[in-house]
Amino acid sequence: MDSIVFFSASVLKGNTFSCSRGVATSIKIDDDMKSRIQHLAGLRQRSSHWIMREVITQYLVLEEA
Repeated sequence: MDSIVFFSASVLKGNTFSCSRGVATSIKIDDDMKSRIQHLAGLRQRSSHWIMREVITQYLVLEEA
């Protein structure tokens, strides 16, 4: 079964997100991806939310370069 995960899309500042104002949105990910994100979040002592925002930020920076 697919999971729906919510994250905040905020203004980019450098290579990290500013959490001043965010707009809620959702993406569908499968249970395996959700589990992998949660596992990585635990290893990094970060939230799953933070991991997903960071991945999106890095992708945008790479693609916009």
